[in-house]
Amino acid sequence: MTFAIETHGLEKRFAVSQGYRDLVPWRKRRTVEVLRDVSLQIPYGEVFGLLGPNGAGKTTLFKILGTLILPTAGRSLVMGLDVARTPKAVKEVLTYVVSEERSLYWRLTGRQNLRYFAALNNVSRRLAKDHIANLLDLLDLGDAADRRVMYYSTGMRQKLCLARGLLTNPKILLLDEPTRSLDPLMSHALWQFIREELIGRQGKTVLFATHNLDEARRVCDRVAVLHRGKVRACGTVEELTMALHAEHRYCLTLHPSGNGVLQVIKDVTGVRDVQVSQSENGKFASYDFTVAEPEIQVPLILERVIAVKGKVLACQPHEPSLNDVLATLTKEDS
Repeated sequence: MTFAIETHGLEKRFAVSQGYRDLVPWRKRRTVEVLRDVSLQIPYGEVFGLLGPNGAGKTTLFKILGTLILPTAGRSLVMGLDVARTPKAVKEVLTYVVSEERSLYWRLTGRQNLRYFAALNNVSRRLAKDHIANLLDLLDLGDAADRRVMYYSTGMRQKLCLARGLLTNPKILLLDEPTRSLDPLMSHALWQFIREELIGRQGKTVLFATHNLDEARRVCDRVAVLHRGKVRACGTVEELTMALHAEHRYCLTLHPSGNGVLQVIKDVTGVRDVQVSQSENGKFASYDFTVAEPEIQVPLILERVIAVKGKVLACQPHEPSLNDVLATLTKEDS
């Protein structure tokens, strides 16, 4: 099976400048490892999220896939094309969209920017004219097309960067934090366009890097967590949250009746971190606790609570958040 993007044992090390010591020919140069054994497989038509803190190696991976730098070791394929050996062919099917203000010419209008970059990408004037007009309409930039970019809002510049990336009609898009600095409404509109138009109608594949965990949960088919240059986990958000929590947190809600409920819960083997809280009106009491084997311990807790006249209203598991998952995966190695 051919994937849209594949990486196999990808590694990248950069030499660290040591000043005048670099002039000594026999001195071995110190390096810093940015990517370590990164292996991913991304199917066609998928929105794949790359999560990780600053310095995790996300941008370096994007630059390798975008043919901007070469890896130190390993192999990367885009639609079956070797990125290192056939960079020109890769550029015809993949675009790396850099959402930075410096990637646009502020004194030119939006339309002029797109014409300029279309010419750089060898798009004929005839095709470029219709394509640019279509992109401006799709991204709701038609009214601002002939206004200088210096007068655009941040959201409009982000959209123009995306339009620039779509000029060559690539099959695969690399988006580096596409909604950075955007308000929630603008972010929603941008992802709606990506989901409905680019993925739904045009069948493109999107790999994007983000720090926004809620965004990853909403829009990604799958995610990979990258930390210190290494892929710590890969799968759907639901798979990650389930796999990383061998222990489970539950909340037991009772009417404030029954004697010794707290002690009964604590006496069950395997129960930890029991916390009690009261509702503001005093009508309910909540007991939060952690268990390793819920299918055994939770029924036992309920049986013992009922035995001491506890009136059970609900017993529900706490769903671990993506923040919890990321914190677990990116903690320092012991």
